[in-house]
Amino acid sequence: MPLPEPPESLTVDLSTLTAKQLREAQEELWEWIQTAESASFADAPDDELLEAARDKLVAVIAERRDLHSDEPAPRGG
Repeated sequence: MPLPEPPESLTVDLSTLTAKQLREAQEELWEWIQTAESASFADAPDDELLEAARDKLVAVIAERRDLHSDEPAPRGG
């Protein structure tokens, strides 16, 4: 089964996304990376594309953390 095209979130400017869009981008990238990593050798993407997707996922997570860094931590345990 051929690998689907990388999600659009791979090339989007993260600073323009809402919190909901960032969460969706994170989910899309995570799913695509998992699929790409388990693809057969013939269907696997170039290493550079996979690394770019991983880097973007890290950037999305950092952007989400920065977006919520001013919120108080939840109480309780």
